[in-house]
Amino acid sequence: MGDEILKKYVLTAISCLYLNATAITEEAGVKEDLKRFDSLFEQISKKRSGINQAVINSLKDPFVYKREIKKIAKTKNGKTVKEVPKKAALRLLAIFNRKAKINDKWYRERDRVGNYKILRIKENFVVLRDGGKTIKLFLRKRDDKIKITVH
Repeated sequence: MGDEILKKYVLTAISCLYLNATAITEEAGVKEDLKRFDSLFEQISKKRSGINQAVINSLKDPFVYKREIKKIAKTKNGKTVKEVPKKAALRLLAIFNRKAKINDKWYRERDRVGNYKILRIKENFVVLRDGGKTIKLFLRKRDDKIKITVH
């Protein structure tokens, strides 16, 4: 019976030593990890130099934008007031069956094209009105090289 008690004490002691050795080994590994992380944080916290701001400002914009054409508005005395964006150009592309194709979209009489209202659609022109301002859009001269035939 004494041998069995001694065996229990020896096994307990060996288990404690093993667990202690494992804890020491793990603690050493944790210390190494902490040192490695500290060096990484130190490297991250250092000030880094990048591209000079003048170089960045001199770079061409990589994106393509549809830019508005602007003109300078002047008063009667010649002073510059502000830049006013030019209105989009209206192009009459076709007239067919009392409908007009303006800027790639088909319209009928009394439809609105931007700020303008279509008053009349004639054989080769369209009359538009914006308030008191009336304009006519004409079809471009036909190209003799293009032939349309109906079979």
